[in-house]
Amino acid sequence: MSIAGLDDEPIRLGRFKNGEKDERGLPKALKYWKIEGPGAEAVKSLYGENPTSVSIYLPGPLGPQLWDGSYRRYVTNGLACSGNGEEGYERQRTGPNKVIPCAQRGCPYAQPTTNAKGERVAPRCAPIFDLTFVAVGTERLGGTFKLSVRGLPTIREFNTFLKVLQADSGGDLSGVPFNLTFNERTGAYGSIAYPTLSRIPSAKRVKVQVAVKAEPEVFIPDDEFDEIEEEAQETVATPTVNRAALGKIITDIISKNYVAGKDEREAVKALEHLRNMEPQDLEAIYDWANAIYQEISETGGLPAIKFEADAAMYKYVKEQVIPDQLTTLKRHSPEELTRIEVRKLAREMLRPKEEA
Repeated sequence: MSIAGLDDEPIRLGRFKNGEKDERGLPKALKYWKIEGPGAEAVKSLYGENPTSVSIYLPGPLGPQLWDGSYRRYVTNGLACSGNGEEGYERQRTGPNKVIPCAQRGCPYAQPTTNAKGERVAPRCAPIFDLTFVAVGTERLGGTFKLSVRGLPTIREFNTFLKVLQADSGGDLSGVPFNLTFNERTGAYGSIAYPTLSRIPSAKRVKVQVAVKAEPEVFIPDDEFDEIEEEAQETVATPTVNRAALGKIITDIISKNYVAGKDEREAVKALEHLRNMEPQDLEAIYDWANAIYQEISETGGLPAIKFEADAAMYKYVKEQVIPDQLTTLKRHSPEELTRIEVRKLAREMLRPKEEA
């Protein structure tokens, strides 16, 4: 016995991603394709373990079945709202979805904000388009792969490329190979690698063997929320702040002597109030704590005397330090103290005064 129509459905072989979580559970950008799913090994055998360029083609005409998207907002338990730019459909705990104004009509979740340090913070809602394709060389598997493209600049580039290539291919893009690769862009959030498409000179159209049906957009069932949330956190420009991961960062910058004085007090205070903190405050604290973690991780072993930001703390430690403390750290003079050692000594010196 079989289920009607089941054999007609195309096989989803996997998903291409350009991000993953680091050891602290935070999003990290990659400069190669991370491929997940049953077809991953087939792609790697053709294009390498960490491929930076894969030849692909669409298994049908360019249209919403293969290239379509929406504005999407994720929360800790999954997709909260999806919209077309004018109207958003917000999920409710009970009952039907609520229709609300979307990004083009001023939805606050789709507008950039600033954190406590005055730095730009990405919107919580962002446009995401999905590209469904076949990787050249995997046709025998009879299925497709999917890539979620995030951010209007990249989406526009994809859209323009696909439409121009479609026009140059006689109005039918199905089976026309092109490359899925990477480029780099420097923007408001720093330098990031982003997916891009490029032509294959003299490429010949491939005979399409995979039929793809339209996939209506629906809200994701609860049992699939974990997968959706993982994808949302891999968006580097718009990270979803996880309380547990943020708690780990704050604990690290305290325990590793990355902070002292006022910064240590702020870190302790944030840790105490983490459970009840509002989302916007979580993002501000994340930006602050992560910036400290990244900076001191990279420069903490360098002499503090070379850093203007440490001038006041270094001066205080230099005036208070005693020979035994330098001997314990195997330093001959305060000028040799590293950024982390200065913070460690400052914490030791300030603690008795604070307790008094």
